[in-house]
Amino acid sequence: MRRRLLSLAMLWLAAANGCTVDPSTGPLARLFPRPLGARVVELENENPDVRRKAVEAVAKSGKTETVPSLGRLLCLVARNDRDAMVRSAAVQALGDVNGEGVLETLSEVLARDENPYVRTDAAEALGRHAAPETARALVGVMQSDSSVDVRLAAEDALRNFKDRSAAEALVNGLGKSDVAEVQKCWESLRYMTGQDLPREPAAWDAFLKSAEDPFARHGRPPPLPKGQSQRPRITKGVGDFFKGLFEKDVRESELE
Repeated sequence: MRRRLLSLAMLWLAAANGCTVDPSTGPLARLFPRPLGARVVELENENPDVRRKAVEAVAKSGKTETVPSLGRLLCLVARNDRDAMVRSAAVQALGDVNGEGVLETLSEVLARDENPYVRTDAAEALGRHAAPETARALVGVMQSDSSVDVRLAAEDALRNFKDRSAAEALVNGLGKSDVAEVQKCWESLRYMTGQDLPREPAAWDAFLKSAEDPFARHGRPPPLPKGQSQRPRITKGVGDFFKGLFEKDVRESELE
């Protein structure tokens, strides 16, 4: 109660003295939330932090589905804003928006944005949508993007698809020289198929060719093999501890 009275007093004193108080910051934000229309206007503000907060407010308004123009506005910001953090905020918001032009915008940003962090966010957003028509864009990025972070994001996003071409691309990714990418492709294949196969392209290729529905267990990956940090500790006696310490999980070689 005291905080509310203090906030009201601050607002009254500022108004009485002709000062401008921005209710979008500080303790007044909860008492005097800015109208959505004002947030939309702020998307033209010169300050990129103001624009970014405006994008976040539009995304959190819960009206992007019922007011299609808001989704289209986020698409424009994602494509054209001159600040990478503002574009990134818009791209992240579009990951949860279904509407005209959303998938096309995310695919374009993924392919063309100059900032790798924005492209990474675009890959993650497309993964949340998992629309079949966007699998090709993610495959192209995982094969050719100059940033390893973007490639990893694409390889991770592809796990959400039930698409043979996406799975085949991940199998080919097992032959990459980057260890992190190989691991990500393997984890995504396990998630896509629910299969517990080694990190060998031939094994996965054979499975994809023989399985009538390779995605029947989609979203149910088998447990990952235990790493050294997960070896047993003294919980069942010294004998069991030493036995478990030197025993390897049959799949542990996959992590070496």
